[in-house]
Amino acid sequence: MAPIIIVIGRLRIEIKTTTVPNLKICADLVAASEDQGVMETFVNLYTSMLRYLLNEPTSGPISLRTLKKDAEKEWNKKLPDMLSSMHLPPFVEIWNEIRRMLPWSRIDLEDLEGRVGFANIRIHRAQAIALAIICQVNASFSPRIEAWFAAQPIYHDLPSDIDAQLAERRRPGGLQWMALAQALRPNLTNTRGLIEISGTFTMFVTVMVRLFQITNFAPTTTQITILAESLIHHSSMEISSPLHDQGILSLSVRQAMSTCNVRGVFDLLVKDIKDLLETVPRVYLGWYLHRKLANTVLCLDIDPEGVSELRTKVFQTLEWGYVFGTAAIPIELYVPSRVLHLVPQVDSIFRGRSWEEYNPEDLKDVEFEAVGPPLNVLAYSQPSSEKSRKDICGICMEEFSLFPQVKLLNCSHSYHRSCLQVLINGIEKHSSRCPECRTQICPPRQKRRKVDQPAR
Repeated sequence: MAPIIIVIGRLRIEIKTTTVPNLKICADLVAASEDQGVMETFVNLYTSMLRYLLNEPTSGPISLRTLKKDAEKEWNKKLPDMLSSMHLPPFVEIWNEIRRMLPWSRIDLEDLEGRVGFANIRIHRAQAIALAIICQVNASFSPRIEAWFAAQPIYHDLPSDIDAQLAERRRPGGLQWMALAQALRPNLTNTRGLIEISGTFTMFVTVMVRLFQITNFAPTTTQITILAESLIHHSSMEISSPLHDQGILSLSVRQAMSTCNVRGVFDLLVKDIKDLLETVPRVYLGWYLHRKLANTVLCLDIDPEGVSELRTKVFQTLEWGYVFGTAAIPIELYVPSRVLHLVPQVDSIFRGRSWEEYNPEDLKDVEFEAVGPPLNVLAYSQPSSEKSRKDICGICMEEFSLFPQVKLLNCSHSYHRSCLQVLINGIEKHSSRCPECRTQICPPRQKRRKVDQPAR
């Protein structure tokens, strides 16, 4: 039989079909079941196993053993009952088959430059490899997985809405963190939803505080942008990808977070941190920000029916006893234990980078302007009246019926023509990319520093 050829970006892997007989058996059994739930479970388990093993050289034997044990538990718990078949290969045979299949010395995931995806949704690089293998072993998986991905909430990466969030704060009775409140409101009686959304914002606070700590509380614009891009990539996968390793956000949470403006949240955090540093000692920065987060959540109308267990559960899970209430005492270098693992992850993003180089974009008093004639939106899109997966424009979040619609040539996502015209003529880093899938849709506008005109 012909070998399986996997090509993702610059990475090319060739796998002999005879080396994956157990995968072939599993894939054929799952395909024959025609059960969407079985297919989703199988794909999730297989992609998780391959991702664990691709990380083996840096995971360490203890963590890998733990991951293997968790994966085996899930495999034995779910698939045999779903398939009702005695022909399903044992977990250990699948695991060892993946280990033998992967040529560790020749696979370098860093060859996958930038972000990778499937069906225009960002996913981990190892997951992209796993999906490609599954779809080649049994071609019937490809349309089913694509339909599965197409049914997920879409994360829209939009320009920062910091001005709107600050305006909300200035309004009498306005919300301190508008984005957080908007995401929480559909989940005010949902314990899991409250914990997951509040936990996501706890992550945002933790990583931004850590960035300030490792840069002597003076991060550059470039450093903030690098961290924001990393978190936006993570948020996109959490919200839009149905693949997971050790759990997945609930659908109601993913839907609520799909319209969260992460860039605006980051800009607001930067402002809050700089304001706090003028009034509180640096060592208490994390504590005060987590206190502000807890106050924002607990001041909402959580648990309107009076089920006190819900509020208590949220309070305990997020460890807000340390930061909420008049008796709470500031704690130095405070980080909630549930997100403590994020601290070394932020450190690793910036390890080995040199920030000594002069970059004009880091100077607050330097402004830029576009160079040359504006781009024509119809050079990169075509008029369209097709219905999108969502009946709203992903840029302005208004209905398509309000204004003429165009479809991008590179990725087929649709937007209002006027909205796209404004977007592609911007000079931000994201202006030349599709807000939905981040595909490059046009060349980035050239820019130059603005020079003040002399007075006449």
